[in-house]
Amino acid sequence: MVFAARQKKRKRNKMNRLIGDIKNFLDSRGMLQAEGRLAVAWSGGADSTFLMWAIRELERSGHTRCLGIHVHHGIRDSSNLEEEKVRDISERIGVELEVVRLSLSPGPGLQERAREARYAALETVARREKCLGILTGHSFDDQAETVVMRLLRGAQVRGLRGILPHTERTWLRPMLQ
Repeated sequence: MVFAARQKKRKRNKMNRLIGDIKNFLDSRGMLQAEGRLAVAWSGGADSTFLMWAIRELERSGHTRCLGIHVHHGIRDSSNLEEEKVRDISERIGVELEVVRLSLSPGPGLQERAREARYAALETVARREKCLGILTGHSFDDQAETVVMRLLRGAQVRGLRGILPHTERTWLRPMLQ
């Protein structure tokens, strides 16, 4: 019983540190404003779901307002289940959610076209809702994967820098570190 309580406390402390790191990252970029709003690109995976939860916790403490945006590509068999999962979680944690459905035709370069369409959809919703920035749940694992893929494709030095933690276009990746 004591062991379980210690584990729970450690887990809670780790979660608080992660939320603190995300808060510090956003604060250092001027993104935490009570009247401001942050959009979270929410795929339904573990990383984006944790990020959405963390931003919701910051919202509850008055640091920001949040909007979850889920892009339904319709290109995987699991697309409907992913949307259902995100809707369910958003209701449980009290997050405003917008789902954008894309209609992509099959063919060459589908993954690249899907990525471009997803980013365009996220930017459109964030601009319409006057969000200060768009957060993605990219993590260190995504960073390593990106560098390896670029290396295998023969990227030059600039391409090997990986995913940037933020861009001028208000894309923010607070979990990269």
